[in-house]
Amino acid sequence: MAVLSDTSRSKTRTGDDKPAKKKRGTKYNRREAIAGYLFISPWIIGFLVFTLGAMLYSLFISFSNYNLATNSATPAGFDNYSELFNDPKVGLSLGNTLLPMLLLFGFGQRYFIEGVATQGRKG
Repeated sequence: MAVLSDTSRSKTRTGDDKPAKKKRGTKYNRREAIAGYLFISPWIIGFLVFTLGAMLYSLFISFSNYNLATNSATPAGFDNYSELFNDPKVGLSLGNTLLPMLLLFGFGQRYFIEGVATQGRKG
């Protein structure tokens, strides 16, 4: 069994019995963090400009009467949404879209999971 002497402990501690600071580790971690942020920054900028910007602009347009020919928008408030919920064609089109998609994804997932579960088995 190895016993630590007082001389081995004095190398890791300063004179006032506080743990010694690691200078290289924090600097190295900071460099890694900066490099990581630099690598991910094009994706973040692209997301903010092309995805979030487009979503916010479409939200703005949904609360206005936008005229594409004159490129002008007048405020409409919730009138566009009240027309949407009162239109009977909207429910029909949502049903025609969502029902086949749910059936396709439901059966597709079932057969995919069944294929993965029985992969490598015979019979």
